[in-house]
Amino acid sequence: MSGYNSLLQQLPGLSLSGHQLDMQMQSIIVEGRHVRLRSKLWQVLVHLIENQNRLVSRQSLIEYCWHGNNYTGEQGVTHTICHLRRIFKKYAVSAKIITIPKKGYVLEDQQQITRNDTFMQAVQLSHKMESCEDSFTTQFLSIAN
Repeated sequence: MSGYNSLLQQLPGLSLSGHQLDMQMQSIIVEGRHVRLRSKLWQVLVHLIENQNRLVSRQSLIEYCWHGNNYTGEQGVTHTICHLRRIFKKYAVSAKIITIPKKGYVLEDQQQITRNDTFMQAVQLSHKMESCEDSFTTQFLSIAN
């Protein structure tokens, strides 16, 4: 956990459409105010940022954010994309999530999304931590039953 936190502290220039992103708080900073995103919203946003200007399939989002659970993920993807679009509109984030029918989504931004190696390392470490948490939960539940 401390490696993840130290990586997060090295991310001063991370931004989307000119708005700073705070990895630790999972928020977009708008006019000095943190707009905190729920976990799934943040995960989808991060996955779209990782693949900026490239097609991200619905299945990829389900694998990445819902660990392959198609039952929950199908509705989850639709709801999450819709909610992110509302947040972008409400807070004047100029980035757009474009739907490619029957294929997936593309995050387009007129301003270059700032990301760096430290951001990618923090994202990868975050995935490892989530995987460990999921594994622990599964083991705990099997012992409890």
